[in-house]
Amino acid sequence: MQYVYRDIVERSPFLICRFLPGDGTITLVNEALCLCSGTPREELVGTDFFCLVPREDHTLLRDHLVALTRENPQATIEHALLCPGGTRQYRWITEALFHHNGGIYEYQSIGQDITETKNQETHAHHAQKMEAIGTLAGGIAHDFNNILSGILGFTELAIMETEQGSSINKKLEHVIKSGNRAKELIKQILLFSRQGDDEKKPIHIQAVIEDALKMLRASLPSSQEIFQVLDAGDAIVEADPTQIHQIVINLCTNAYDAVMDTGGFIEVKLFHRKKRDRTGSEATGEKPGSCVELIVTDTGSGMAPQVMARIFDPYYTTKEKGKGTGLGLAIVHGIIKGLGGTITVQSIQGKGTTFSVLLPGVDPPGDDRTDENTPIPTGNERILFVDDEEDLTDMVRQMLELLGYHVTTRTGSIDALELFRTHADSFDLVITDLIMPKLTGEDLARNILSIREDIPIILCTGFSDAITEETTLALGIRRLIMKPLVLREFAQVIRSVLDTD
Repeated sequence: MQYVYRDIVERSPFLICRFLPGDGTITLVNEALCLCSGTPREELVGTDFFCLVPREDHTLLRDHLVALTRENPQATIEHALLCPGGTRQYRWITEALFHHNGGIYEYQSIGQDITETKNQETHAHHAQKMEAIGTLAGGIAHDFNNILSGILGFTELAIMETEQGSSINKKLEHVIKSGNRAKELIKQILLFSRQGDDEKKPIHIQAVIEDALKMLRASLPSSQEIFQVLDAGDAIVEADPTQIHQIVINLCTNAYDAVMDTGGFIEVKLFHRKKRDRTGSEATGEKPGSCVELIVTDTGSGMAPQVMARIFDPYYTTKEKGKGTGLGLAIVHGIIKGLGGTITVQSIQGKGTTFSVLLPGVDPPGDDRTDENTPIPTGNERILFVDDEEDLTDMVRQMLELLGYHVTTRTGSIDALELFRTHADSFDLVITDLIMPKLTGEDLARNILSIREDIPIILCTGFSDAITEETTLALGIRRLIMKPLVLREFAQVIRSVLDTD
């Protein structure tokens, strides 16, 4: 029977080990455990079983073993096992208390590999958290953009009532500038939460990186040195500004993690390479031509070759549990690849790491931007404006009346619909918020168009995943605009809709 038992143990796919109470001396191991631990049988037998268990799991496992008795000889516990390279695989371990002749007791451990199951659970949990973050971000953005619409709108009205160049006028201009930065920040949060719903456009990359570094400095200790050499001039790349922010923030955050304990420094460089080397570009898969190079260097601990080989793998992290998701560099790699660029890394243990990002440059677009000094378009048409925020409704009324329009407002979509039923020919344009109680802006638009199908409608919203420019056009709505409502942009949209009608 003893031989049969040993044969079963040796052939078992489960990890099997027997060890003594007290000092944990291993008396028997099977081949599966030897392969998992990366240690030959002769080196395992006679050693301490707890050498195979991460230190943080020792107390948990010892308490579990102490609880085993002859009457209650078996129980199941989850802990980790140290494997080659120090990686940790989670296992279900069953410890059984064995009684032998002569009163000798042994524990028997039978483990099953649940690493993949644990990884899947972790990934699913992370996906759920990201979805929850996206939902939360959407709700916050809707409310914040309504608030921001009021701040920007009333400030613009105040600017128009003050003398240009006066002290108050200049202060109000600073409010507008800060408000616009907040507007862009909310947009960045929304784009990140939606993961991939980006809007590529030609951007001056140096200005975007300068802004990202300002944001980064606010989150790092003031003592941390970040040297900048930004020399890309007016170089243009086609990307969403949020993507560039993510690249800079992730690379610099990783650099800070590498130097935080050593007091090293971080260096960020940006250059415009007028002509890319054809031989080098063929080797990296890039198209030859103008490009922008971003270099992030740290003087931190550096990386071992085996770590460097996996840094772009999703969910791979060398940080302690709870201090990293392993997604940062994977996201960076995906963004750069999507932009047609490349990222390379060089690292020396004990000396530091350098990431180099190459992004293809594009020619400057035609100058179709609106000159801030050109007059804001005006009109005298009749507009019905609907929004459940009373302050916002009052602000828009003042704004549009200042531009010459005849404005009627309603803070309830049901009231607005009843008004339109009885005075359908009294309006040249309807502007409505999307998210409102009782009747949404989308439903209000449907009802209004069923009464008068030729009436132009503009739908505005702080945030919505459920509606896009395409779906609004399919409903017969002329334009979808995002809050906060900025006077010049708002006036241009209104004029373009009315002039197209």
